[in-house]
Parts: sequence; C-alpha cells; structure tokens
Amino acid sequence: MKAMVHILLVLFIGLVKLAAKLRLLIPLAYVLIAGTVFHEWATTHEPLPIGILAGLILLSLGSWAITIVRKVKG
Repeated sequence: MKAMVHILLVLFIGLVKLAAKLRLLIPLAYVLIAGTVFHEWATTHEPLPIGILAGLILLSLGSWAITIVRKVKG
C-alpha cells in the first residue's frame, strides 16, 4: 500500500512538471479547481467552464507559437 501511494505521488509530481514545461499548469489547475471546488457551478453552467478551459489552452498554444517564432527568427 505504501509503495502504491509513493508511485502515485511520483506520477502526480511528474504530471505537474510536464504540465509546467508545456505551459499547461494553469489549465490543469483550472480543471482541478472547477471539477472539485466549483463542481455544482460547473455542471449548472456547462458551456462556460468549457469555454474558459478552451481559452486557457488557446493562450498556451499562442505562447508556444510565440516561442517557436522567436527561436526561428533568432
């Protein structure tokens, strides 16, 4: 049991590090918060949380595009 908890913790830390590296930490935090803290609101207003998440992911993609353009130019 203790080993399983350790493995899950290591996987979670790896997921957070990967999300930070890919600049997806804010969308991941939003999903976790909206799904747990604001669950009732999120299910009542379903299109709005999905739109917010899509916007956050698009901002991350835009950040990737800016980084790629800067690396190509410089």
